[in-house]
Amino acid sequence: SILSMLALTSQVGVDDGLVEDGGDDDDPCLGEHLFIGGEQAFQSCFRLASVTLGDSVTTIGTQAFYDCDGLEEITILSTWTELYDSTFANCSNLKKVTVASSTIDYAVFNNCENLEEVVLLEGVNTIGQSAFENCQKLSKVTFSDTITTINDGAFGNCFSLDNVVLPESLESIGFAAFRRCHNLTNISLGGTKQIQDIAFKDCIRLAEVTLNGNVEYLGASAFTNCIRLKKITIKNPDCDIESYIDTIPEKAVIYGYDSSTAEKYAADWM
Repeated sequence: SILSMLALTSQVGVDDGLVEDGGDDDDPCLGEHLFIGGEQAFQSCFRLASVTLGDSVTTIGTQAFYDCDGLEEITILSTWTELYDSTFANCSNLKKVTVASSTIDYAVFNNCENLEEVVLLEGVNTIGQSAFENCQKLSKVTFSDTITTINDGAFGNCFSLDNVVLPESLESIGFAAFRRCHNLTNISLGGTKQIQDIAFKDCIRLAEVTLNGNVEYLGASAFTNCIRLKKITIKNPDCDIESYIDTIPEKAVIYGYDSSTAEKYAADWM
């Protein structure tokens, strides 16, 4: 029979390439303390439609579910589950992801072109480099209040993402983290302290941004080519704004305090 649903809950090891191209089991249900250590363990299981990983799943190896075109939904409930590079990348029909893993590593969900919704549960701390890059239909992301870091390119080229509400726990937004989110019209930065270079470059529908008082650093070209950005409010008078042309678009109006770094940037570059 064809592998169509996977509920992993047993103390077993999964070796490299254990199940490929459909597999033999229709509904495998395994017990506790699962370690999927092998690379590409379930790669290209085209009929696999859903994956639910229980509380005791500890590790999922590199590209373990890579290119599983039939996969539509993933639920990972344990904060102990480690997701390694490209675990679910190229799952072209994946629609929804619910995950509690403390770290979502490099390109874990990269190029899941039909992914529409991501729910990041309490326990997620770090969103890795390019974790959701090229998820072109991703329109809704729920961020938990435990997230501290969004790494480089994490949501780059997520063209359908229109509203982002970041948590108060967030400290850093990485290089190009939201670059080319063409439909992004609203961004609430939560507790963000650091916004790295070109973080929001090419967000062409972004019209207004408020940098809260906790924002300490705004990187070079952070809002370059945000052609509709008309207003940016900078509430920290000592915010370190990278002195670079088009960090803030020339046509935007900067609101800040007298004698602040915002006023100096406006005088130098606007």
